[in-house]
Amino acid sequence: MKLYKIQRNSDGLFSLGGEAPQKFSKKGKLWSAMGHVVSHLNYVNKGAAAFMSLIEYDINEKDGSMTVIKRTPLIEVKDAAAARKQKVKDRDTVRRLKSEIKACDEARAIAANKLWLLRGGKRG
Repeated sequence: MKLYKIQRNSDGLFSLGGEAPQKFSKKGKLWSAMGHVVSHLNYVNKGAAAFMSLIEYDINEKDGSMTVIKRTPLIEVKDAAAARKQKVKDRDTVRRLKSEIKACDEARAIAANKLWLLRGGKRG
């Protein structure tokens, strides 16, 4: 099982989470899902993120001990989350445009059919 903490590099204290990213303690908050960490990052400005790290832990289910798996600069996590968000936005834009093109094609086909009928079913 993976757990996450945000650590301030200058003093080693951990974020308490919530809407006040400037609050830190020795214990800090433990997040159980990366998505929850990313949500918290909405409250952390990019300048402050440059001085923090995301610590990823693995929990030993037998004795409950935590082992650090990975330490990532928080700015990289924040940038990756922004890139994923932009990719989703771009994908949604492409879907919307394809839908609009399909609607235009259908409207063009209906108009062509009406014109054909107005001409008495004759081409040209």
